[in-house]
Amino acid sequence: MAFCASCGSAASGSGFCGNCGAAIGGTPAPQVQYQNQPMAYGAPVDNKKVTAGVCALLLGGLGIHKFILGYKNEGIIQIVITVFTCGIGGIIPFIEGIIYLTKSDQEFYNTYQVNRKPWF
Repeated sequence: MAFCASCGSAASGSGFCGNCGAAIGGTPAPQVQYQNQPMAYGAPVDNKKVTAGVCALLLGGLGIHKFILGYKNEGIIQIVITVFTCGIGGIIPFIEGIIYLTKSDQEFYNTYQVNRKPWF
């Protein structure tokens, strides 16, 4: 008895799956990846690398880059650090901005948006 490679149901002798209509016994159709389509397995569809990096360089002391990445508590901590150190704490987001912009898109996405690493 043959089984459909597409849906796994038992196939009749007609050469086509009665459940999904796929051809039985032939070579499976190749998977086509079209341009401008997100790739499988965690592709950076909504990558915020450039936005977060530029905000960290220009407005880092205000913690804007942390809020952009969804780190509310870390953004508030960054504001407090900047206020209590009279602006010297603004060097931390400047370094973070450089790190953000030098990472590859996939590495940034996996590190800061998927794995949610809040600092450096």
